[in-house]
Amino acid sequence: SKVILAFASPICRTMATLPTPPPSASNEDQDDIKYGLPIVVMHESKAPILDALLRIIYPDDKTPILEDVDIAMGVAFTAMKYEMTRVMEVAERELLRAPMVGRGTMALRLCLEARRRGLRKIAHHFAVETLKGPLSDIIFTSDGLEETSALDLWQYFTFRKRVEEEISKLF
Repeated sequence: SKVILAFASPICRTMATLPTPPPSASNEDQDDIKYGLPIVVMHESKAPILDALLRIIYPDDKTPILEDVDIAMGVAFTAMKYEMTRVMEVAERELLRAPMVGRGTMALRLCLEARRRGLRKIAHHFAVETLKGPLSDIIFTSDGLEETSALDLWQYFTFRKRVEEEISKLF
């Protein structure tokens, strides 16, 4: 309901206070009006992401565990966009405990994706996860890296090189 969404997000709270446009012959048949109410389309989210997000914000005995890291990342992005603090905390907690052993390529993709969207703590976590295996274990495919800039990749490799240099000083 509007009340729960408004409680979860200041952006949803503001949207709930906006007046409903009066029905007219020009907007009655449009796809963006249903039951006389405007439909808000969340283009950045897929059904499983919205399902997980709604399960987090609606009162219940338990918070869902976000086992799929792509869904957890989508929930985190959507929560950040709509300023849903509690949802962000849950998604971040789940992402920070996601097992990445042997999944260097996925960790790199998640690192770069989080960095691009401003989720620095999550980006740092996954950058560290990529260090748990050799660079040769990371397969550079276009899967998930399409939107990655050369600058982001350069900064990742600079980070990796700095860490390797610091470690070599210890031995």
